[in-house]
Amino acid sequence: MTKPRSLKLAAALMLAGSALFHPAAVGAAAPERLAVPDIIYVNGKIYTGTPGRFVNALAVKDGKVLAAGSAAEMRGLAGAATVVDDLEGKTVLPGLYDNHVHIGLAERGGARDVPDLHHVENLADLQAALKKHAATVPAGTWIRSTVPHGTGGVEPFPETALPTRWQLDQAVPDHPVALTRGAHIMLVNSKALELAGITRDTPQPGGGVIERNAKGEPNGVLREASARRLITVKYPPDPPIPEQQGLNTLRARLRSQLALGVTSLNVPGMRPHDDLRLMQKLYAAEGDMLPRATIQLRLSPGYDSFDDPADGVRASIEELEDLSFYTGFGNDRIKIGAIKMSVDGGMGGQAAWLLDPYRTKPGYHGVNRIPPDALFQVAKRAHDLGWQLGIHAIGDQGIVRTVDVMDRIMKESPRPNARHYLHHLTVKPPADTLAKIKANDFIAAMQPNFTYSLADFYRMALSPEKLETNNAEKSFLDLGIRMSLGTDGLPDGPLVAIYAAVTRRGIDGKVYGPGERLTLEQAIYNATVGTAYMTFDEKTRGTLEPGKVADMIVLDKDIFAIKAEEILNLEVEETIIAGKVVWKDDGSPRPTATAWQLDDRCVVHDVAVHCHSGEDGGTW
Repeated sequence: MTKPRSLKLAAALMLAGSALFHPAAVGAAAPERLAVPDIIYVNGKIYTGTPGRFVNALAVKDGKVLAAGSAAEMRGLAGAATVVDDLEGKTVLPGLYDNHVHIGLAERGGARDVPDLHHVENLADLQAALKKHAATVPAGTWIRSTVPHGTGGVEPFPETALPTRWQLDQAVPDHPVALTRGAHIMLVNSKALELAGITRDTPQPGGGVIERNAKGEPNGVLREASARRLITVKYPPDPPIPEQQGLNTLRARLRSQLALGVTSLNVPGMRPHDDLRLMQKLYAAEGDMLPRATIQLRLSPGYDSFDDPADGVRASIEELEDLSFYTGFGNDRIKIGAIKMSVDGGMGGQAAWLLDPYRTKPGYHGVNRIPPDALFQVAKRAHDLGWQLGIHAIGDQGIVRTVDVMDRIMKESPRPNARHYLHHLTVKPPADTLAKIKANDFIAAMQPNFTYSLADFYRMALSPEKLETNNAEKSFLDLGIRMSLGTDGLPDGPLVAIYAAVTRRGIDGKVYGPGERLTLEQAIYNATVGTAYMTFDEKTRGTLEPGKVADMIVLDKDIFAIKAEEILNLEVEETIIAGKVVWKDDGSPRPTATAWQLDDRCVVHDVAVHCHSGEDGGTW
């Protein structure tokens, strides 16, 4: 537990130290003295975010860094009302800017009146919980929930042991069952398949997979949104979530990020007609206690939402043209970011679009959720309307196709400083694609903690050679490609992303591709300044330099003094935004990987399960 530290600065300290002047005025005939700070942080190991630059004191005025230097220098600026905060020797970093955190109200109502399954550890547990719940509702009632989707060795339902329709039938034969596992997989029983009309003769949906057994019968495993949509369209309509409950949910999800050291986050996909309105209302009322948010708007012109992508193109372009704003609209607390679209599936759902067949699935290359021509038409219109693009592409085939589309757009409609980016870039693409990324100044928005949490899935999908260059952050930096780092909302947070970037160690203890390791300062830079650049905020965020916002975190140990492997166990003691403590470790439980407990006592599990899987998609 962190001890309280804020005290009024004694009058005697007001005269201590030498006066500090504005750095820009050094050498001028009459240097101008700085303003009186509101608060001074002293006695810390403060990493400013500028490589190699540490100070032990920082002065803050009106939520921005006024000056940084020694305690004597900072105290020399003080006035009668200045507050001093003794950091007690703790290490301070610039606030972390996560490039990929899902916040929206996905799968509305889906976990409201269904069995809580997040504690099940095996098939027997699952069957017992479903059978118990089925006894409480009439036959024919839909049973919808989520099943745990852990990581590595703690995965309760690994890819090789996903429950089949027949195993679900043993527990619940007379109720349609639909269970989501992460963002990419749905598990259903025979009753659900029957209601959806899915048989051995049902063709594979574009951009998705109806998995079948050796005899050609659907086995109840559905991959990606287009396959899941065959089931969800049969659901009874959910009542709308009450506005206050929606606000409570968003608040809980946002505040959970503060305990992870996130002071800014990029939300990769919201719909403008619901979540965005609630976010605006929430930030208008209490934005000074939440992470700064940049929100991408999601479009789905492909198979996720439409049987015919041509219909999706028309609907998406119409939606774009109806909007009266584009990238950059908003303020320093909440603003509009890029357009989000998802070209392929996730590695966690074995649906990333690969150049080579999956190592354990001969002939299978994953799925393409948006055909390249549909992607081009919508992305080109968005680009021409002034939007930034932030496109999901995980597999190397998906990356190649996406970069080709974005390269064509830039050639046909050149626009300086567009800062288009690609989410994930998990499987290193060929050299000519990397060259196009560099030539167009596209940004690689990567999540190195996938190397930590998804090692099992990578081994199933990739050759040994490609396994070594999964999440190839060092390769991108060596080529001069700009990069940002984030987590895809994994509950472990961005410190684990930094750990994975500098160690390349998976949750199984193995090191994957040591040649792709970043230095600690490289990882911190791209988890702060890198994302700030991606969202056009590098002039105001990312480092603790005079004039930038005073967003920072206090760690329980010195990240620069411990071994790299120990970064995994680091914890945030305080999170500070605009010079104000917005979260402090008081000994209460930290955010978990299972659920957010909301103010109205409602428990939401869908996001927690998604967070386990990483690699956004599906219903977000």
